[in-house]
Amino acid sequence: MKISEMVQNLQEFKAKHGDIECWYAEDDEGNGYQRVYFTPSLYYVNSDGTVHQEKDEYEECGENIDDIKPICIVN
Repeated sequence: MKISEMVQNLQEFKAKHGDIECWYAEDDEGNGYQRVYFTPSLYYVNSDGTVHQEKDEYEECGENIDDIKPICIVN
C-alpha cells in the first residue's frame, strides 16, 4: 500500500468514526495490540524482502544499492 492509499483510507475511517487513537496488531493473527506512538520511519527493502534502516547497511552487506527501494515503516 502506498502512503497516498493509507492516507485516503485513514481519512475515510476518520470521517466515519471520528479522530480516535491508532493502534496496531502485533502480528497478522491478532495475538496482541499496541498503541501507535511514533511517527513513520524511512527504511529500505531489497528484492528478497530484507529490510534495513540505513542505505549504508546494504553496501556493507555487499548488495547493489540500485536493488533497494525506500519504504515507510509505521509503528
